[in-house]
Amino acid sequence: MMKKLVGIIDGIFALCVMSIFAAVSFFIISAGKRVRAAKKTDNVLRFFASNLEAIRKQEITAFMENARVDGIFRNVTVVCLPNTFSEEGEMTKSGVQIIQYSQHPDTFLERRGFRKTNACINEFRIISKIIGIVKSRNIDLMIAQDPHFMGLNALLASRIAGVPYIVHVITNYDVKDRLVRKLAFPPFLFLRFELAVEKMVFKNAAFVTASYSNYKDYALTHGSDPARTFALKTTVDPVHFGNPEQRKDIRKELGVSSDAKILLFVGRLAGVKFPTDLIECARELAGRIKNYVFVIVGDGPLLEPMKKLASEYGIEDKFKFLPPKTQTELALFYASSDVIVFTHAGMTLVEAALSAKPIVAYDYEWHPEVIGKDERGYLAAFRDYEMLADKVAYVLENYDEAIARARKARTFALENFSKDHVTAIEKNVYEKYLKGQIQ
Repeated sequence: MMKKLVGIIDGIFALCVMSIFAAVSFFIISAGKRVRAAKKTDNVLRFFASNLEAIRKQEITAFMENARVDGIFRNVTVVCLPNTFSEEGEMTKSGVQIIQYSQHPDTFLERRGFRKTNACINEFRIISKIIGIVKSRNIDLMIAQDPHFMGLNALLASRIAGVPYIVHVITNYDVKDRLVRKLAFPPFLFLRFELAVEKMVFKNAAFVTASYSNYKDYALTHGSDPARTFALKTTVDPVHFGNPEQRKDIRKELGVSSDAKILLFVGRLAGVKFPTDLIECARELAGRIKNYVFVIVGDGPLLEPMKKLASEYGIEDKFKFLPPKTQTELALFYASSDVIVFTHAGMTLVEAALSAKPIVAYDYEWHPEVIGKDERGYLAAFRDYEMLADKVAYVLENYDEAIARARKARTFALENFSKDHVTAIEKNVYEKYLKGQIQ
């Protein structure tokens, strides 16, 4: 009873604090001057949707190695703002200074159950910290990785400190978060408010970039100017570009017999990834494929529900649930699998393509940008797990054809997602910006 009461009070207090923050933000944005031009990019502040732990574990090597965009940026400061109970601190990686602030710091309010109120009050602290970094380090340009929390902070800092910012879109929030939980950034509380923030952040950015064409389309739908919106690409860890035929086969280490087929999924076990569809897919395959193992690599809130569902269907012996792996380990998993199955993939889709193993995925979000129209893999209608199972069965029955498509996928990934290719595209956009060609 007490916990429920605290939750209600927390919600009321959070709404009050959020209202004050919204009013202050509106005043700052209205009174401040929009800044778009930057004469130089010697000192750049990049907001990053990751955390110190991931950086220490080498999980985002590609991002860190390309943080300076081949010399376009001289000095880079990365600010991590993870939406978790995380440590605060600093470290240096690849010559880049990284600072982490928690959205949920360990305070008296947090310990008493007022999590939402604590996060809202903490936002005032975070924006003050960001402005301090911008001024003390003579930041020339800021880069936000979303049009919500990081984007709003960048917009406010831009108005106060007179420094331009850009937004780099790393997902399509319309078909990802909003399809599952209504809001991309739940602390905004209301969809109309969230959409208004998106439009404002996109409208005031110096320009907008997106990891893929699908994400660019999302930005355009929500107020980004077509003349200032660009689709880039994102590379992956260098380990995945190595020859997959030379990678160690870990089938024995997984305890899988030589005649069993390995179906692999890599990703977060959260609603936005639709991982429970894999259990339904496996149930459909149970009567069609005698010897297979579904290896699930990842963790998340749906892990236990997935195990429970597999048990209810009597197919728990068909699954191996494994915790997240390093990039070096993942390269071995991809190469040792027979079919890689995705319900929703991010950069793991490129990693899988580089393994030259057949991919079966939903026709969803940006998947067709890699798979094409079934030229480089196999697409099933979104959330149609029966069709997903049909495609997997077809691949196993026509494996020579599937391997041929998988090799095309690797060639495509090598040509379109290499570090040199990705850097050249991004560098070209920044060079145009510095020359005043993006208005």
